[in-house]
Amino acid sequence: MPFIVASGIGETRDFRYCLKITNLKQHPNYLFFVQVDSVNPGLPAQPPILLQPNQCVDIAGYRPIATIVALPNSQVQSRDLEQHHFLMILKNTNLLKAAIVGLPTVSPPSELPLLYRGNPIQDSYQIQAITPTNLQLAFVSRSPQMVTGMGVLVLGASIIGLFSLFRKLPLFTGTDSLENE
Repeated sequence: MPFIVASGIGETRDFRYCLKITNLKQHPNYLFFVQVDSVNPGLPAQPPILLQPNQCVDIAGYRPIATIVALPNSQVQSRDLEQHHFLMILKNTNLLKAAIVGLPTVSPPSELPLLYRGNPIQDSYQIQAITPTNLQLAFVSRSPQMVTGMGVLVLGASIIGLFSLFRKLPLFTGTDSLENE
């Protein structure tokens, strides 16, 4: 497998990505967390973030992998949670030993088209089934990758330039190049 240092031509890694579970309210007996790790085993894991209904949690880091875990409400006390900036995190990580680990794990896209700028890419998942030993997730949708005004301007200028070039060629001007000699 080749080692890739930079993004491909016409691609960028400069975008935000977030993850959302769309049906959290249908499972009131559990608290759901997102655990963000890296493919690099030398990097420490981020603290598990409590998922809230209608909240999209940013997934960031070096080649992040997100795992959704569930804990029964009865196992988590208020002292096990801590407010961290705008997020609630699981302070007592010993509880993760008893967590129900969700499948599949989530990996954000590694690259997007260079012209992409805008809102975070949002992937939505649903909880399909949960048992005391299994949490099954299903992919629902990905937010559209909108191109902003600057991207449209660059794309439009390129198309206009191509039309101008073709109009100047004898084949497209309607004149025969031999008659002008």
